[in-house]
Amino acid sequence: MTGVERLEGRTLLSGVVGRHLFYNHSAFDGRSARPDPRDDNAVATTVAALLPGQPPSTANVTSYPRGINGVMVDLADLAPGAAISAADFGFRVGNSGQPSLWQPAPGPRSVTARPSLNGGATRVTIIWRDRSVRNTWLEVTVLASPATGLAAPDVFYFGNLVGDAAAEGGTVERVTLADVEAPAANLTRAATIENPNDVDRNGRVNRADARAARRNLGAELYAVGPFGGTVDSAPAPPLAGLWNLVFRDEFASDPLDPVWHPAQYWDHSFTVVGGGELEAYDRSGLSLSDGLLHITARNEDTHGVPYTSGLVMTGGEQALPASPRFSFLYGYLEVRAKIPAGRGLWPAVWMMPASFHDDVGELDVVEIFGGDPTHAIFTTHRGNRQDVHDDWTGPDLSKDFHTFGVDWQPDHIAWFVDGVEVARTTGTQWVVHEAMYPILDLAVGGTGNPQPDDTTPFPATMDVDYVRVWQGA
Repeated sequence: MTGVERLEGRTLLSGVVGRHLFYNHSAFDGRSARPDPRDDNAVATTVAALLPGQPPSTANVTSYPRGINGVMVDLADLAPGAAISAADFGFRVGNSGQPSLWQPAPGPRSVTARPSLNGGATRVTIIWRDRSVRNTWLEVTVLASPATGLAAPDVFYFGNLVGDAAAEGGTVERVTLADVEAPAANLTRAATIENPNDVDRNGRVNRADARAARRNLGAELYAVGPFGGTVDSAPAPPLAGLWNLVFRDEFASDPLDPVWHPAQYWDHSFTVVGGGELEAYDRSGLSLSDGLLHITARNEDTHGVPYTSGLVMTGGEQALPASPRFSFLYGYLEVRAKIPAGRGLWPAVWMMPASFHDDVGELDVVEIFGGDPTHAIFTTHRGNRQDVHDDWTGPDLSKDFHTFGVDWQPDHIAWFVDGVEVARTTGTQWVVHEAMYPILDLAVGGTGNPQPDDTTPFPATMDVDYVRVWQGA
């Protein structure tokens, strides 16, 4: 925030009067990792702070391989003797449109204050360790404290997408081959700080800049629309006690949040599962409209198998550690969806270990064979054993939207349909005791499921209204 005061005919700014990102430990500050006045020479002049309510853009993102390792905040009209410290700030990181669900950022290495060049303001320099804040958004909150003198907190954001050579003038959603090729096509011995092809900010454009982009090829950064506010208004799960909402996607805007990967973790763009399943999962099986995620199976051979369908999961990509991801250990997951009916269709919501060690176990929130949409199956797998609950029947789940939930705790697993518990497994031997990530898909065929026939309607779509995850407070 910025206020205005008048004193003896002069107009004085008060509050936050400058928000800057700088390339700490670069050629432009003498390659020094410590805070000093040379950092002013490393301010990213083409990168502006994103303010609440503004849509994210290329102007808010840096491609620096060391990540976001330096931020400056200019504070005017501080109280005499005010001592600014890390306690006067809040920091969160995330790669979605809901900062209220982001995680606390790594603690800064140092927070120091000195006079700035901005009309007598105090420049607060905040430094993080190299590579500790990468491929993510950083939220900075200047708190309303006695030291800052603010009447209300001041919030802003910077993004980092390593190797995105076009970050200051092109797409911020994904590092592509174009980002690898741009530095190689623009080699120069002397590069200014504004040159987007000098990815590593060493003052020249060389092959190292292309390598930085190649190592991060495919990484994505949320850039769909303005960041949302608090999500505390979401309903609580149908369980006693206090709960914190830790993940939420209402599928309110297109494109899909990059935290959702459209293939299995071992694949980049599509997956052919095998094992009796007749579909290939790829991005063409996914679409968004009217606040819904549509997962659609088509009678179309695109990858050497008879059908093409959709899958989304938040486990990221095994070969791309920088990919957005979400997992959690114990809690309540709920999905509201309308499933398709039809012989051979197999809509499912399930979870797998975030370690990618699939033999640890699997938790199936709900599985439905489309030939009998009144019958749902709830299962937990551990190694080659499984505990199956397959005796539940209810209404035709294809006729309307229903909620499917699972309460996953250290000593039990309980399954819910429309807020009512329908199955329970007790005993720690059946519970996966490591973080897991959610998966939603629409399979065709598969073990135990009949193959589709002429009665099966194609295209067939599973419509998803929301995915929410809570953990105990």
